[in-house]
Amino acid sequence: MVMVADTTRCRCGNHAQRQLTDVVWAESGTTYSIRNVPIWHCNNKACCEEIIPSSVQLNVSFLADDMRAGKLSSDTQYRELF
Repeated sequence: MVMVADTTRCRCGNHAQRQLTDVVWAESGTTYSIRNVPIWHCNNKACCEEIIPSSVQLNVSFLADDMRAGKLSSDTQYRELF
C-alpha cells in the first residue's frame, strides 16, 4: 500500500496524522531499535487508534530479520525495502 496523503481517516471518523516513531524490542539480551517508522495516529484525544500500513509492517519485519542476522546494526533507521 502506498500512502500519498499526509492524513487519513481513523475508524472513529476523525483525521489521523502521520507521525514518526521508534520500534524498540529486546530479544536474547540484545536491544533492537528501528528509528523513524511512519505511523498514522488519530487526532481525537479520546481515540487511541494507530494505523500502520501493511507495507510499513513488512518493511519493519524485513529490517528486523536483517538486524537479527547481523546484516544491519541493532540500532538502524527505517527505510523502504518493499
